[in-house]
Amino acid sequence: MNIFKFIESFFIPVFLFLFSTIFSYTLWALIHECVHGNFSNSRNENRFWGRFLCILFGTPFQVVKTAHLVHHKFNRSQGERIEYIEKNAGPILFQKLLYYVRLFMGTYFLEVLGGFLLSLPLSFTSPITEKYFSKFPVYKTFFKQIQKA
Repeated sequence: MNIFKFIESFFIPVFLFLFSTIFSYTLWALIHECVHGNFSNSRNENRFWGRFLCILFGTPFQVVKTAHLVHHKFNRSQGERIEYIEKNAGPILFQKLLYYVRLFMGTYFLEVLGGFLLSLPLSFTSPITEKYFSKFPVYKTFFKQIQKA
């Protein structure tokens, strides 16, 4: 086995993982400031830089902005309390595992998936959102807000 191939196959993925972890946190911090209008004194600059940074982040800015502001509006309400273990919501171990999945990856995947779903016709996505997401006010509000945008 060639030592250089081993180094290449092991260290490059590790380096890329560490780099993307650090870079994504920095990007999210800057996007967060754009969402709240604190990146710049200009609303247009906040919108421009938010969209630009979201391109690098891989999510649509409008989805990120809406999801984050709705998160603030419904913080600690049903559907938004990911750390809360419910009695009748399935095995506790599964709920704990789901907590970590949502904590580390859930929001990002929801934003990426949300961008894809929003590119589809409302006649297709509305029944899906009604059936699976409308039981929690946070999701219902998110989809109503994003469809208005």
